[in-house]
Amino acid sequence: MNQGSIRILADDLTGALDTAAAFAGQLPVFIDTPPAAGQPYFDAPLSVVATPTRDVAPETLPAFLQPVLDWLQSGSLAFKKVDSLLRGNTFAEIAWLVRHGRFDHALFAPAFPAQGRITTEDRQWVIKPGIPRQAAATPLRETFTQLDLRTCAAQPTQRDTASIWIPEVLTDTDLDRVVAQADTPASAPCLWCGSAGLAHALARRRNLAPIAGLAAPLPQGQGPSVLVSASFQPVLREQWARLRESHPIQAIAEQARDAEITSVLDLARTGASELWFDLSPIEHLTPEQAASLLTAQIARLVAELPKPGQLIVVGGDTLLGLCRASGATGLLAHPAIRPGWGCAKLIGGTWDGVPCYSRSGAFGAPDDLVEIIRLLRQPNN
Repeated sequence: MNQGSIRILADDLTGALDTAAAFAGQLPVFIDTPPAAGQPYFDAPLSVVATPTRDVAPETLPAFLQPVLDWLQSGSLAFKKVDSLLRGNTFAEIAWLVRHGRFDHALFAPAFPAQGRITTEDRQWVIKPGIPRQAAATPLRETFTQLDLRTCAAQPTQRDTASIWIPEVLTDTDLDRVVAQADTPASAPCLWCGSAGLAHALARRRNLAPIAGLAAPLPQGQGPSVLVSASFQPVLREQWARLRESHPIQAIAEQARDAEITSVLDLARTGASELWFDLSPIEHLTPEQAASLLTAQIARLVAELPKPGQLIVVGGDTLLGLCRASGATGLLAHPAIRPGWGCAKLIGGTWDGVPCYSRSGAFGAPDDLVEIIRLLRQPNN
């Protein structure tokens, strides 16, 4: 199979890193736009750009997508990473890219069976043990039809502009079958749209996947290990509860309380080796209020913390805020040490080179935070 070059466009930073982790080696992940010609990583065979487009107003999408369109089409394969719960502007972004890009059709395969996300009966479903499956978002064909895009259940056999192929995917074997159908030299130009599940299947198909079991944590720097999250997802609150019970520490700030943040920062100045910040307030806030509070608290952390030895970050907005506040221009992704977690080093800014492990707030078993902390506490890290 001809490897070619792969360009991946994501709508948030944790999703970008989770997708990059499907591939072996080191992948550059750029924030907002790709590098200009001649800059580092411009010619990388696999690269990712994360735009902050998940929650912006749909009418503003062209301002974010137009600057990356030529880059997305410059590779041999264009991949639009979508949220496996189909949150935000998933459908609107795909519609804009299909209309304005040089694509004959699109493959829409958002399933991620390993994380309990499947696509069947014209819906995206969330599967959890012991409870009935739950539908994510609206019926797929109806949503694309409302955007004036036609859909089909089988791969288009001829050039069919603006046709969206929506295959049934219940297992990783289904994903491998879809990728084998789509990834052929004779295939017409196609916009691949999927979650990290589709990226893993593509990596398997092209022999680009990391060797299972060999990924290890990145060497930790001299500073403290810093855990930061600000997601409102219920699954994350349960994970925090399990973590506090399993690994009680003194240096923890909960529910975005300023006084507790001050106390943890004071402990950081005295040499505390682990610092945990839960920046998700318990009281109801408007999206604008929540964003303003998160921006202010992240700016404070970056200004007052010593340079971390490593970061553990849950939530795409949280990670993007830390990168912007520290001046990072991107991240260099490495293979994941745990499913669902991105692994990378920050590029540029005051925290240049800091190892960072990141994940969406909507994922993971109840013990997921416990397990990532356990992995990163091992003596060889």
